[in-house]
Amino acid sequence: ARGPGETDVATRCQLPTPASPGTRTRPVVACVVVDAAAVATETASGSSAYPTRTRIFVVDATTGAVVHDAPTDPSTSVAALGADLVIASIDTAGHLHVRRTDARATAERWSFTSREPLPLNRFRRRDASISVARDVVLVDAGSGWALAADGELLRTWNVDPAPGTDAPAEVLKDGRLVIERGSSAGGGSEITDLATGRSFTADGYPVVAGPDDGSLPGLILVRSTWDTLIAYDGSGRVRWTAKGAARAGLVVMDGRVLRGTGAALESLDGRTGRIVWTTSLPRAAQSPLLSDGRVVVLLRQDPGREQAPGLGLVLAAYGLDDGRLRWESDVPDDVYSLVAAGGRLFGWGERLVALGPSPAAG
Repeated sequence: ARGPGETDVATRCQLPTPASPGTRTRPVVACVVVDAAAVATETASGSSAYPTRTRIFVVDATTGAVVHDAPTDPSTSVAALGADLVIASIDTAGHLHVRRTDARATAERWSFTSREPLPLNRFRRRDASISVARDVVLVDAGSGWALAADGELLRTWNVDPAPGTDAPAEVLKDGRLVIERGSSAGGGSEITDLATGRSFTADGYPVVAGPDDGSLPGLILVRSTWDTLIAYDGSGRVRWTAKGAARAGLVVMDGRVLRGTGAALESLDGRTGRIVWTTSLPRAAQSPLLSDGRVVVLLRQDPGREQAPGLGLVLAAYGLDDGRLRWESDVPDDVYSLVAAGGRLFGWGERLVALGPSPAAG
């Protein structure tokens, strides 16, 4: 995409979802390639590199053949939206431009332009970044915009100008937009139902359960600054609270909320917050919880290997109905997280490790 040593700014790439089988459309990789960059220096905030010459570079994902290579504004960022691309850039007057194109960045589907110029950041520059979450286009450019897949403007918001409060936004599974608020904006999170426009402010930031079987529709789980799990309904009313943070993530299954608090694994009734069962976790590891609907699995340390602190990891499975240990298995000590993909379980750390039955067990 560019010669070695020309610049050390990372190349940002996106992979539009390939068209359905049987079509003639081939999968591509679309990148914003930075050919030249400069450094902006600001005393209080340090320095930041910014592009001065960029290209949109698209290659055939199967053969590597270049299918599009054209200069673009240095402010350009790109995201994948289904089989298409969404491209954001800033014009010389400071206005934001967003357009949806085909995967080759040539045919335009729709475009959006901000009414007002973007605000300057702490380096006296205008920047924009674009992302897609659940078919909602999110633009962070000093102010924020949420656009529907067809280009309709769904929501705008102002970003807290205080340093360190860049107000990231995300879209929850049920289509609610979450905007984190900094201290000067009152803290907490603003949660908006994009279908109705109704909003409320939560005391903390939502904890996204994974996996979530959908058995608690409308329930929004928030980790508060006071180390408490708060359950809100869609109107913003507090349904229940439970002391202790979900330090190892959450699982929602069969109307229950399972969480790892560090020292224990808990199952809560999702309608009332009542504790159904609690299981102590000796030397619990900070790994996410995963479940297949029968057991909940996590990584934890083996208390029998206290002579090697930080080592001796095991994969442990606990019954979803009663919290009792069903089985445990030794795993490599460099694994620190779990990933589920394609019906398989993987350990992630210094390397990727596929986990499964031993050959002796069939």
